[in-house]
Order: sequence, then C-alpha cells, then structure tokens
Amino acid sequence: LFRAVVDRQLDRLFERHFPLDRITSVPLQLIASHLSLPDVLHLAHAVPEFRPDLAEIPSTRVRAALLPYFPDVPTFVKVLNRCGGVVGGSLVLSVLRPGAWEAGDLDIIAPSVA
Repeated sequence: LFRAVVDRQLDRLFERHFPLDRITSVPLQLIASHLSLPDVLHLAHAVPEFRPDLAEIPSTRVRAALLPYFPDVPTFVKVLNRCGGVVGGSLVLSVLRPGAWEAGDLDIIAPSVA
C-alpha cells in the first residue's frame, strides 16, 4: 500500500514538472537521436502521444547512413530488395545504436546466382 501511494505521488510530481503535452517534437527528436532504435520503438509504444514524432526516425537513420554511399537511396533500396540483398556490418550497428558504433564501411550481402 505504501509503495502504491509513493508511486502515485511520484507520477503526479512528474506530470506537474514534465507534462507530456509540453514536450515538443524538437526536444523529443533530440532525445531520440541518442537512443538506440529499439529504445525509440519502445518509447513510441509506451507513449502514444509521441508516435507521430518518432515514426520517421528509423527510415531517417537508414537514409542518413546510406546517403554517403548512394546519392539516390530509394533506388538503392529497390535494387537491394529486388536482388534479395541486405546491408550489414558497422553501418547497421550505427543505425541501431548511434554513438555506440560508428560506420566504417558498407557491407552488402547478396545471394549468388548460379
């Protein structure tokens, strides 16, 4: 019972000092830029009000990571999908965990055709 009372008080205190309706997309994008991609998805799931602002983060990270290698990222992605290829290595890790990994190169794995 004591724990429930304390939790309610903490929730009220948090809501008073950090109301969700006052967090704009700019600080949210800044916060999300430091989160791993799984954490961004968890945050979007946990706080439905944030979903619209967080929805584009995965595709934005992928585009930003591929742009130094391919000026036309949508065409590269179409070709990659058509041939059944995937991107791997440090580039993928840098998208999933920004700050923890830095992309060193681009690894493309595609099935061989006999």
